[in-house]
Amino acid sequence: MPKKSTESAKPLSSIAFFGSGPFAVPIVALLHAQKKLRLLVTQDDTKFWKKRVGSEVEIWHGDQSYGAQSYGDQGCDDRLHRILLGEEGKGRVDAIVTASYGSRLSDETLRCARLGSYNVHASLLPRWRGASPIQRAILHGDTQSGVSIIKMSDRIDCGGVVLRKRVLLRASETYDSLEENLSALGAAATSELLESLSHGEVCAEPQEESSACWAGKLRREEGLLDWHAPAEHLERQVRAFLRWPGSFFFVRGERIVVHAARLEASAKRVAGENAAGENAAGENAAGENAGRVLRTHPYPIVACGAKGNEGALGLLRLQRAGRKALEAAAFLRGFRLETGANLSEFSCVKHSD
Repeated sequence: MPKKSTESAKPLSSIAFFGSGPFAVPIVALLHAQKKLRLLVTQDDTKFWKKRVGSEVEIWHGDQSYGAQSYGDQGCDDRLHRILLGEEGKGRVDAIVTASYGSRLSDETLRCARLGSYNVHASLLPRWRGASPIQRAILHGDTQSGVSIIKMSDRIDCGGVVLRKRVLLRASETYDSLEENLSALGAAATSELLESLSHGEVCAEPQEESSACWAGKLRREEGLLDWHAPAEHLERQVRAFLRWPGSFFFVRGERIVVHAARLEASAKRVAGENAAGENAAGENAAGENAGRVLRTHPYPIVACGAKGNEGALGLLRLQRAGRKALEAAAFLRGFRLETGANLSEFSCVKHSD
């Protein structure tokens, strides 16, 4: 059964926010505009937030090595808890709200707020708990995503769900476009949360554990394009990893990042068209090998799948290390990539960034 708040209704005037990055910006803007933001704790450069909230909001950094008031340092933690509990003259904070903070809050911190602590998470929990829900949703071809607000517990992203807001994913969705959409949705959900809290009407519904899946923190090596995977998967990877770690392959030891790609017709069909038009690729280039460059004009097309027969990927925008990203035609004027080359062979050896 959903757990309903038993706190009496009372207008909210004091929120402590823990969050970082673009996903947090609309939520902070909302809290600041409503004059409810008491304290902001972030992993970002504090100057970024001072430009947005001014000097009236106390800002802490979440890294002890940063040299400012730092959550995680015992002395600072003691003062933080005094602030949250109202022992420094401004009253106890009504609620703690977190979004994309990057670290788990201590149990002691979670207990400080009068009405509890809540996390705004960029997925439809229990799907994609963890650090990279936006990327995993795109990578795995989800047709919908959204935001969930949960009552925080001692397990990461496992608390009861207070509310969810859904959005359909477009076929062209990238990490940047989905994050922008979900950050605005997160602010709208936070506004609803505060309204419900002010009326004592918050219900937390337990998550369905059997439907849970984990969105682990991204690793740099996940960005390497595995040409043995289906083209559909690689096209989603390019969109999902657009900001970091990027999607890349190697040619003659040089790392090439793909910024935009598209699904093509079957590898055999592309190779057949190439043979008719360019007469440059032998029979082996006709989609029989994963990673085989089927043609290079007007942009490179690469065979994908275990035997090179699970679609083909067109590489539309590429970047060499230390250079700016270019449209494929411009890129190929300064970089040699030949029809018939096998990119899987280049990627089989170890390379350094």
